[in-house]
Amino acid sequence: QKTQFGSEAVNNTIFGVNTQINTQSEWLTRMANYLPGVQTEDPSNITFNAEGAYLLPGINKATEGYSYIDDFEDAQTNISLMDPNSWKFASTPGRPAGVSFNIHPYFPNGNQTDNLAFNNGRK
Repeated sequence: QKTQFGSEAVNNTIFGVNTQINTQSEWLTRMANYLPGVQTEDPSNITFNAEGAYLLPGINKATEGYSYIDDFEDAQTNISLMDPNSWKFASTPGRPAGVSFNIHPYFPNGNQTDNLAFNNGRK
């Protein structure tokens, strides 16, 4: 089965752990009371939060990990190369590099963009 690029089926596995511990500590309250200027009777709280995740990537067994950028088997065109009336001239090339004058050496009518002689002189 062919799969287009960007729409592949995935077969990933995700593991995750999340934990939270919240407890009161009389020991921490007694230690805080040894600090100069601190005197408290309220219990101290210790809070610990941890979270972890892991993604185990997998491949789709149906496509064996392959995807196709384009599928030319289904490509169709309505242009018939057998009909010369449907052919069109391409644009006349511009001035080549290194030529200082304004006229193309092989397409002298190439600068006449508003004239029917634009494509005359093609060799």
